Amino acid sequence: MIASIAIASTLTIAARESMMMLPLALASIGLVSSIIMILVVKMRSGAAPAAALRTGTLGAPIIFLAGAYVLIQQMGLPVNIWLSVLSGAVGGVAIGLITEYYTGGAPVRKIAKSGETGAATVMITGLSVGMQSVVLPILCIAALSLFRPGYLVFTV
Repeated sequence: MIASIAIASTLTIAARESMMMLPLALASIGLVSSIIMILVVKMRSGAAPAAALRTGTLGAPIIFLAGAYVLIQQMGLPVNIWLSVLSGAVGGVAIGLITEYYTGGAPVRKIAKSGETGAATVMITGLSVGMQSVVLPILCIAALSLFRPGYLVFTV
C-alpha cells in the first residue's frame, strides 16, 4: 500500500492527491465490508454454517466492489481504475475458493485415505496435493495479469 501511495505521489496528473488517497480509502471500504459480512455470517451460522461462510466469502467482495465504484466515481477518477479493483477482487475470491477446496474437500480425504497404507504414503500424497494446490492460483494470477489492469488505468 505504501508503495502505491509513493508511486502516485510522483504522478503529474491533476488527480494526484486522489490517487494517493485511493489505496487507504479502498482498504477502509474493505474493512467495513468485512465487518458487515462477519455480522451476517454470525447471524446465519445457526442454520447452515457452510452456507453462512459462503455468503461471507462472496458477499464481502460484492459490498467492497459497490463501495469502491462509488468512491472512484466520487473522486472523479477513471472507471478503468475500478476495473483494476474488480480484477483483484475476482482473483482474490477465486484463490479463496480454490484454497477452500484444497483444505476441506476431496484432496484432504485423499490424503487421509492414503494413511491406511502407512506414514510414507501420507507424506508423498500430501506433498503431491500441496504441489497441485498451487497450480490453479498461479494460473488465476497469470490470467488476471493478461487482463492488464494497470494498462487500463492509464488509457483514459
